[in-house]
Amino acid sequence: MLHQVRWFLASFVACVTVAGCVMSAEPAGEEDDLVDSVQQPLPSTGYYRTYFSDAAFTTAVGWENYDCEPEYRDFDGERTRYYRQHRYDCPGYDNPLLPSTTCNLCNTYTTSNGHTFTNCSPISCPTQPPPW
Repeated sequence: MLHQVRWFLASFVACVTVAGCVMSAEPAGEEDDLVDSVQQPLPSTGYYRTYFSDAAFTTAVGWENYDCEPEYRDFDGERTRYYRQHRYDCPGYDNPLLPSTTCNLCNTYTTSNGHTFTNCSPISCPTQPPPW
């Protein structure tokens, strides 16, 4: 009896394996229809951020440019919780609230299962000349 069960299981596994290989094989003569690239829509807004060392917003430690055109996005320095952000419209969009400049304070939280969340709140910008 044990010999028959082993033979049946071996036959079943071989049949499933062969069927899976036959079913997954591509029909002869058809070419791959894989997509090499996908065009993404341009964003509606871009921004320029200046990161500061503390809440005084006096010492710039990094900057980030999130341009409307993805090829022109750049970052240098250090990202911190404190940043001044200048947001602007991208071509084809007309948001009446832009351009605008805000200052933000961000806090990052990590849950007990390892998920990280960032919460940013706008704050009033200190009255001082911009660093540029």
